[in-house]
Amino acid sequence: MSHKNKSQGNGSKLSSGRSLPLGRDVYNFLSGLLLGDGGIYYAPSQKSGCYQHADKHEEYIIWLFDKLGEFGFNHGPIYRRENGVCTMRTKYYRGDLIKLRNKWYPQGKKCVPNDIIITPDCLKNWYIGDGSYRKGSNGTKKGERVFLCMEFDDRGRVHLSEKLKILDIENNIYSNGIYIVARSRKRFFEYMQSGYSFIPPCYEYKFPEVYCGKK
Repeated sequence: MSHKNKSQGNGSKLSSGRSLPLGRDVYNFLSGLLLGDGGIYYAPSQKSGCYQHADKHEEYIIWLFDKLGEFGFNHGPIYRRENGVCTMRTKYYRGDLIKLRNKWYPQGKKCVPNDIIITPDCLKNWYIGDGSYRKGSNGTKKGERVFLCMEFDDRGRVHLSEKLKILDIENNIYSNGIYIVARSRKRFFEYMQSGYSFIPPCYEYKFPEVYCGKK
């Protein structure tokens, strides 16, 4: 597939408005992206919406571009901003994508849905987008850190923390995210890896061999 790169886009050229059914696997995949830097935006008429994602790695955006294509999304070119960040946007759709927009933005601001399910794909996309890993010092786990950042309110942080605990992933809440405690890190990585297996090479550093094995 050919991927155009331009400095800026024209959203009106992506207008479509047709319906696109979203299966449970697609919903779970998008939920993980929405926990990070993904967003669903209304068309000017507010009768349809598009999915948009930005990332510093063009390699990742190209992979996501193609992955969403497998799910049935049509999209325009990939745009590189002046600051080097790459952005992709799908065409506009009615139906399930608007329902998903309303679920995640009930008052116009993105928040965590009450009925969110943290599946392996959801967690992996969240971690790739907004997670961080720091190795321990001198070949040990001393100082090791696994963290999930977020920009949600206190309710959202508590809700996600509890969802992780249901999965036997123990964690502590901090002001800007969730810290995965040492005894649950192996479980954390194993759970993510039980979903789709591919890790974009630009984000392999977030998946340490000590927990994930050779990739």
